[in-house]
Amino acid sequence: MSHKILIIDDEDTMRVSIQKVLQREGYDVKAFDNGREALEEIPKFLPDLILCDIVMPGVDGFEVLDKVRKYDYLLHTPFLFLSVRDDIEDIREGMNLGADDYLVKPFDKFELLNAIKIRLERLQQLVNTEPSPVGSKKIFLLVDDEPFHHINYKSLLKEIKPEYRYISFVNPEKAVNYLFSNKDQVRCIFLDLVMPGLDGRSFLSTTKALLEKSEIDVYLLASADSKEEEENDDLRSSPGVKRIIQKPLTKESIMEIAEVLT
Repeated sequence: MSHKILIIDDEDTMRVSIQKVLQREGYDVKAFDNGREALEEIPKFLPDLILCDIVMPGVDGFEVLDKVRKYDYLLHTPFLFLSVRDDIEDIREGMNLGADDYLVKPFDKFELLNAIKIRLERLQQLVNTEPSPVGSKKIFLLVDDEPFHHINYKSLLKEIKPEYRYISFVNPEKAVNYLFSNKDQVRCIFLDLVMPGLDGRSFLSTTKALLEKSEIDVYLLASADSKEEEENDDLRSSPGVKRIIQKPLTKESIMEIAEVLT
């Protein structure tokens, strides 16, 4: 799956140029000329990385960053500022608000791609950390083919349920093997429904016998598409399934789940 990048820049030539470069590199790109519309789209698009101009009419880059960091599920999403300014005060303010990097215009294609590559690789390294020995703690298991959700969910889970361990997989087949090997310690599964290969429905079918005999709670993660929700309505009666939750997984939804877990 290609990484999703969101661009916010009121300068048409710059915005279109960046969009073309990134699309040629295989990225899934959405671009906006103002912060207001971009902020409306971000919770739906769930970008893996955000490129944002600082000086824009209406909602400027600093305000965009401040609002983005208030979404629990976007706390670790890389945010790169774009600006003609190279003033140290702007850089300091952006970093204090939680920006990850700062590109001063004009920059070339290679600077842009390298900055993006570095930030995505750093986040990927965190996602790819191998699970450590299980030990005695109960486990939250997340199965989602979009790896950049994992870091944000992990942060929320640790805050709300520190007594649990958090294990994640982007490969559902590996998750099935892990579940069968650690079925006595897995307490809860967050399962994405739409994945290539073994999707959520197939995952449930493969693990049906195990889930029927266990006390594992399964929470299905679905997009906001109402049609998809109707198509998956029959899954509510599958063994272990407690709820279908609209993505992205928020702090509030995790807290509701945590209240019923022992």
